[in-house]
Amino acid sequence: MSFCPPLLLQNQMVLTRTTPVLFSAFGGQSSYDVGSVDDVDEAIVSTVDFLGGFAEINESSLDEKDTSFGVVAGYRFNSYFGLEVGYVDLGAAEYSAEGVINVGGPTLGFEADASFEASGPTASVVGVLPVSGAFDLYGKGGIFFSSGSATTIAASTAANTGSLS
Repeated sequence: MSFCPPLLLQNQMVLTRTTPVLFSAFGGQSSYDVGSVDDVDEAIVSTVDFLGGFAEINESSLDEKDTSFGVVAGYRFNSYFGLEVGYVDLGAAEYSAEGVINVGGPTLGFEADASFEASGPTASVVGVLPVSGAFDLYGKGGIFFSSGSATTIAASTAANTGSLS
């Protein structure tokens, strides 16, 4: 088995003609399309309102970008066909909020943090069309076996709803 240095083309690996085995790694920035922080705030307030309560978010933040990375190993069986397997981590999106909430009892202050992340193995089939001695066209199709997780942590405290005279 020989080692071939990674060849990247728009964060995609390319199997070479000179060696049938390839190892590659890539990294970059991922971005989740969650919407704006105002959209997430409104979804929370609307949900509490639907349940017959009241919520007001005083401060919130949303970070949809994170570092992503992956590793891939591939084997080119002949001039026209190859397989790739790998692992991809797409990073996380994180949301945090502070405010007050009332769902039928006393008005409480709350702090909430939520995150979503996705990662998992990949498998691809690569079709290659040799054009010249130094140039190939290739197409690839595959599957990402994503394992996503969402975590939410919320804490409440008695809210200061006014001052006594």
